[in-house]
Amino acid sequence: MVALLCPQIEHSVRVLLHLGAGKSTSSLDDDGIQKEYGLSAVLGWPEAEAVLGADVAFALRVLLVHPWGPNLRNRSAHGLIDDGAIDGPSCEYLWWLAVRLCLSPPPSVRDARLGGPPAAAST
Repeated sequence: MVALLCPQIEHSVRVLLHLGAGKSTSSLDDDGIQKEYGLSAVLGWPEAEAVLGADVAFALRVLLVHPWGPNLRNRSAHGLIDDGAIDGPSCEYLWWLAVRLCLSPPPSVRDARLGGPPAAAST
């Protein structure tokens, strides 16, 4: 299931950056062709840390794209993940992070979806 989860998380990170920081994860080259920045670059941006939180951004970077970590995104995308890793602790942690992001989105994203931060209660 990691092969299905990794692209969904990658897309979710891009959407969260757009909603939470107004940051585009693509650019236009000189010929007008749109190019997406790689996930390793996107997770290294200060905006990713600001929107996702330093801990979540670090965990996603290590789990998905860092060569010294499980590198689940790259290993699953290139058919290099073995049977033992599919249901290992790294994949379980990735699932937990995905559920956490769905059930408790970052505050900047919640605020953007609701039209701004909640107003202070008057007494």
